[in-house]
Amino acid sequence: MFSIREIIRKNRETQYNYSTGKLSPVWKWYLFLLAISALIPALVPNDFSKFVEAVITSQSILVGFSFSVLFFLLSEKKEKLPTDVSLERKLKNRKLTKLSKELFYNVSYFNLTALSCVCTALVITITPHIDFNTVRNFVDFNSLIPTRFHADIAETTSYAVATIKYAIKFLFFLTLLESLFTFGRTIRRVIFYFEDSISQVEEKK
Repeated sequence: MFSIREIIRKNRETQYNYSTGKLSPVWKWYLFLLAISALIPALVPNDFSKFVEAVITSQSILVGFSFSVLFFLLSEKKEKLPTDVSLERKLKNRKLTKLSKELFYNVSYFNLTALSCVCTALVITITPHIDFNTVRNFVDFNSLIPTRFHADIAETTSYAVATIKYAIKFLFFLTLLESLFTFGRTIRRVIFYFEDSISQVEEKK
């Protein structure tokens, strides 16, 4: 059954030291990720729609590619090794089987972050076309609130709108950077998997 929490947990379990098998600390990366994602929205111009559109296009292509890898991993049949193979061959095959399962969660986690990035990007593209004063126009707050509070309400509304826009940008860059990091890491693991799979095929010849 599909579970976002399970995908996140399983992906985290693949971040280990290959020599010791212990989980690698990732807090430095996430601290950097949070810091840079909080900084970039303050530096980018208000209108960066061209960049957002490019991100949507590239992320869509990468998600399509990752789904191809996902389907390959799910459809790949594991052959049983003969009983007379060497211990080294059995160990290598066991590691490849484990890596195949780990790649499934790596790709799934990438799809999760990439689709989240696309969703926030779509929100950014439609934000300029949203009239944030619609509610204020729909309800006549001026007649409900004393006149002396009108300036405070307008200032609070502007601050709330600016905060919402900043939060959306923050989520956009957060998911973008995390998806790119995950994609790069997954590609390295996929290349390693295919290289070892090919070497096993050649050993059979």
